[in-house]
Amino acid sequence: MRAIPTRDAVIATRSVDQCELIAAKLQMAMWSALPHGLLVLVASARARVVGHLPVVLDRAQRLNAPSDAARGGVVLLILAAFIVSTWKQLVQSLPHRPDRP
Repeated sequence: MRAIPTRDAVIATRSVDQCELIAAKLQMAMWSALPHGLLVLVASARARVVGHLPVVLDRAQRLNAPSDAARGGVVLLILAAFIVSTWKQLVQSLPHRPDRP
């Protein structure tokens, strides 16, 4: 006796278009980044309540000094490298389909 496939089983085994795959991966990345954003939001709100926010803002404003500008540039380059690396992994994990350009 064969089991009748359910709707979920059919959806789980259907082929996925490349655009849908990219959208799903971007949505997954967004949902995984959301807790980190909320953590930063809660930490900054707590810093404001406790009174540590001026210390944080003072350190951020010191990046305008010539010696710290280079450090800020390096931090931006590292952040850009992380973004490029993530995008490269996202694109490389897509299935290669020679029948489509």
